[in-house]
Amino acid sequence: MGVENLLFPLKIEGVAKSFGAVKALRDVSFEIAAGTCVALLGENGAGKSTLMRVLAGAIQPDRGRLLANGKALNIRNAKQSRSLGIHLCHQELQVVPRMTVRENLELGGERTVLGFLKPDPAMEHIVRELESMGFSAGMDIPIGDLSIAERQLVLIAKGLSTHTKLIILDEPTAALAPNEVEKVMRLVRRLVSTGRSVIYISHRLDEVSQVADRVLVLRDGEIIGELPPDASEQKVVEMMVGREISNLYPEHADVRGEVLLKVDGISTKSVADVSLEVHAGEIVGVGGLVGAGQQSLAAAIYGRQAINAGSISIGDKVFREHGIESAVAAGIGYVGEDRRREGLAINQSIGDNITLAGLRTGHSFGFLHKRALDRAAARLVSELRVKCASIDQSVGELSGGNQQKVVLARALITNPRILILLEPTRGVDVGARADIYALLKSLTNAGLGILLVTSDLAELMGLSDRILMLYRGRVAGDVARSAATPEMLGAMATGQGRH
Repeated sequence: MGVENLLFPLKIEGVAKSFGAVKALRDVSFEIAAGTCVALLGENGAGKSTLMRVLAGAIQPDRGRLLANGKALNIRNAKQSRSLGIHLCHQELQVVPRMTVRENLELGGERTVLGFLKPDPAMEHIVRELESMGFSAGMDIPIGDLSIAERQLVLIAKGLSTHTKLIILDEPTAALAPNEVEKVMRLVRRLVSTGRSVIYISHRLDEVSQVADRVLVLRDGEIIGELPPDASEQKVVEMMVGREISNLYPEHADVRGEVLLKVDGISTKSVADVSLEVHAGEIVGVGGLVGAGQQSLAAAIYGRQAINAGSISIGDKVFREHGIESAVAAGIGYVGEDRRREGLAINQSIGDNITLAGLRTGHSFGFLHKRALDRAAARLVSELRVKCASIDQSVGELSGGNQQKVVLARALITNPRILILLEPTRGVDVGARADIYALLKSLTNAGLGILLVTSDLAELMGLSDRILMLYRGRVAGDVARSAATPEMLGAMATGQGRH
């Protein structure tokens, strides 16, 4: 069946898929009409990614079929899926870094009988759409030189190519700042207005209400139900997780203790004259637009980036220059924003990934004892509700949210006094997010201090006791949570207000 024959409605009928004893999909059925956006919600591990891989031709279902206007589709591989006009935009941003923007857009396009790419008559239209979104890098720059936000816009805009009929967007805004999210929303609405259909996977419920015509909830491999796009957050979350979640963000209590971390006027290659304190029992949030210096600040505190001026005090020790080893020895735990590149050994077990930090330092249990480390790993897996068969399971088999929990567990196994978190819930579903938030609350109750770097404004305001906003590498404001408003923080982030 050629592209011109991919007619709607597109129907997924009784699709099932198992991986060994794990049933990833159980009799999934739903329909997509032309020119509509269907949001697919569910916890990490609910089966969303498996379903998308079936549609994209990456894996074959054990049972079930796909129908286009009543005719069966036989999608055996990704090439067939693309030739039918199905475009998957994955959250891991699958691009060829050395190829230009234009070349990446042309990948997967139609070819002549001699194997040459046919010019896409929609290419100039795609260029104009990108430019209208503020994309000014041009089409001839290597896509690897673009920011994450720019790459994401390019991949979504690829859905405007002539042969694309169905666009699957998997967490398209997970790595974007709030001011960039609206560009994606506009582009999704544009795709739908041209008659294309969109499957939109996201953990950000406010986005779903903006673009979706229908909301389907997947849980444990099954479609549990359908909700209107304007359904309350609590109703959506409870359907996703199958249990009541009364408050996503834990209640705050004023339990500040001693100063655990003091940053005094430090400057790095990306920040200048930044000062802050983190007390025992509190969460200090750091926000700002992409590139404002949050990551550089966190990296300097953890010893990953050189300090050009100023000092860092951890307890009673003052550092003007230090490395990761001295930071860990002083009691700092760190969770980076890219769990695959910075955090996980994908082919190793959950237990080995968690105990890696403990094996390196050995200090958290005195005399190094592997059995004690394994017991601690199993306890953390239980507390964080990591969905797995056992700690011997390969971490590569876990969903993104459960992988993030493993990275967090590894930072905790050394019993840190200070925990630095960069985007700890990026790409994590609401149920897993609630588990992580509850754990952070219990950690601060136990006397830990947490430095939280996040681009999620709701998370910044919901978790932090105090909020530090950066603008172009400098502190634009330092306010108590009780005094903060979205408008105030937005003004600080754009350099329009200081507090």
